[in-house]
Amino acid sequence: MARGIEQKIDLTPKERVQVAFGYLYLGVDQHILASLFGVNPGRINETITAVRGVVNWPEAKSMQSLASGDEQSGASVTANGA
Repeated sequence: MARGIEQKIDLTPKERVQVAFGYLYLGVDQHILASLFGVNPGRINETITAVRGVVNWPEAKSMQSLASGDEQSGASVTANGA
């Protein structure tokens, strides 16, 4: 008797785009995406690595620090300008 949900072997092209968008743009963790799509987390990592190489997407940590830096600089400009 099988336990849990049966895992798929690979993602469809449409699912690969959804995974890349979820991770790179929305910031969803890889293990969560793997469980949502029913695949091994290695498949999620392969997809993200491939998409990053094609679109030259910066590392997630760089994007997070950039975003937080922009918010802080905007707040300081407002505080200094008031």
